[in-house]
Amino acid sequence: NERREDIIPICNYYLSYFNKNKKFNFHLSKKSANQLEIYDWPGNIRQIINYIEKTIILNQDMNSKSDYTLSGLPIDMGENDDNSTSSTYFALSLKEARQNFEKEYLLSQIKRFNGNISKISEFTGMERTALYRKFKSLNILLDNK
Repeated sequence: NERREDIIPICNYYLSYFNKNKKFNFHLSKKSANQLEIYDWPGNIRQIINYIEKTIILNQDMNSKSDYTLSGLPIDMGENDDNSTSSTYFALSLKEARQNFEKEYLLSQIKRFNGNISKISEFTGMERTALYRKFKSLNILLDNK
């Protein structure tokens, strides 16, 4: 609220940070920047960081060599969207919410990389053996082709 002029530089900094770590090239469109600036951000910087990271994760199935714009963001940033899976996490314990998110996240990685454990390992920053243990603990079955 008090320092709206800092919102876009913060977003651009964290977009750069997550782009570098995940090998993407996302940037803000003018429309997205305007929406980000007018949003209230009750969670302050942490909420902005989480939003940027979540948006990149949810759009990661795009070809990482291309240039993508974060555009058409909803004004409420999904905070009050009843169809949003994130809203269901708030009704769970932290442990259950984390497990559900991890399972959803890893299933999306399996789909994205067609089950290639080496690529999933590289992208997530997890060792292959740790991935296999996590898959087992979350009851994720891999199709062994």
